[in-house]
Amino acid sequence: MGAGFRKGWEGTASLSEQIATLEAVAAQRSAEARGEKPKYVEYVPEIVDSTTHRDMREAHEYYRKSANMHPNSPNKMLFTSVDKIFGYTAFDQVDTLLTQPLLVIPAARRVGSGTARSSTQKRKERRNCSSSTAPGTWICTRANMSSRW
Repeated sequence: MGAGFRKGWEGTASLSEQIATLEAVAAQRSAEARGEKPKYVEYVPEIVDSTTHRDMREAHEYYRKSANMHPNSPNKMLFTSVDKIFGYTAFDQVDTLLTQPLLVIPAARRVGSGTARSSTQKRKERRNCSSSTAPGTWICTRANMSSRW
C-alpha cells in the first residue's frame, strides 16, 4: 500500500512527483492549522473506465458496488494521512521484530507497485528466510529465535 501511494499504482512516479505530493500534504496541514477545512480524498475510485488500472477496477467493484460495500463507508480519507501511508511497508524490520515463524505467499500475478516483486527481493536480502515445500512460498524467522520454532 505504501509503495502504491509513493510510486503510483504502476510504480512509475518520479522522486520529484513524490516530493511534490509530500509538499502538498505539508501545505494542507498548515492550512488546517490556520483553521481551514480538512481535505478528503478517495481511496478507491468512484468512477472507473477502460483506462483505470485493473486492480483499481476490481477494488471499485468490490468496495463500491458489491454487497461488500458498507453503507457507512464514505470512501474518504484525510489527505494529511498520505505522508504516513508513504512510509508504510509490510516487510520493514520483519527479520528483527518477528516473534514467530511467518509464512509468506506472494501474489500469483504482479499487483500495483510491484508488491510481490519487492517482497521477493526483500526475502532474498534476508538470511533468515528460506523456501518452503510449497511452491512460491517461503518461511522467515528472526535470527535469535529460540530453537523451539
